[in-house]
Amino acid sequence: MTKKVLPFILLLMAFNMSLYAGTGGAEVATWYTDISSALQGSWGKLGAVALIVMALLALKNGGILPGVFLFFLGISIGGIPAMVDARYTMSF
Repeated sequence: MTKKVLPFILLLMAFNMSLYAGTGGAEVATWYTDISSALQGSWGKLGAVALIVMALLALKNGGILPGVFLFFLGISIGGIPAMVDARYTMSF
């Protein structure tokens, strides 16, 4: 019995720092702000250009499906935070 319970107890001890029931998401507010700022700023534009170039290289080498996927991902990368903000309210 103790051999089955011990891994469960160790798992609970390892994840007790990530258990935030009902805190409203305040612990991830800075992460969300940093990521959305990066996607809408210079790094997002650089990533979008890199994805479009990779799409063109994939299309040149005959990879139609990866090329189309990378192209649409490159075009939508800057608009993802705006879509999330429009759909979900983030009240921290």
